[in-house]
Amino acid sequence: MKGKSIYFTNNFRAKAKSWGLSEKDATDVYYHGETIKPNMMIRKYNGYEIGIYFFLNPQIAQPIITSLWKREQR
Repeated sequence: MKGKSIYFTNNFRAKAKSWGLSEKDATDVYYHGETIKPNMMIRKYNGYEIGIYFFLNPQIAQPIITSLWKREQR
C-alpha cells in the first residue's frame, strides 16, 4: 500500500524540466530506488541513473521531493 501522495516543490519542477524528467520518474525512484545518503535516493536504469532529494513532512509523514538529477552510470 502506498502512503501519502508525494508533494513536488517548485525547485523540483524546474530541475525536472531542465533534465527532461517528470514527476513519474521521481516517483519511480522514490518507491523503487535505493537510499544512498539520508534524504537521497537513486535508481539505476539501462546506462543512466536518476537521483532525488526528499524529506518527510513531520506532521503528516508526506514525502516531499525537492530536487532530482540524471547522469550516466559510472
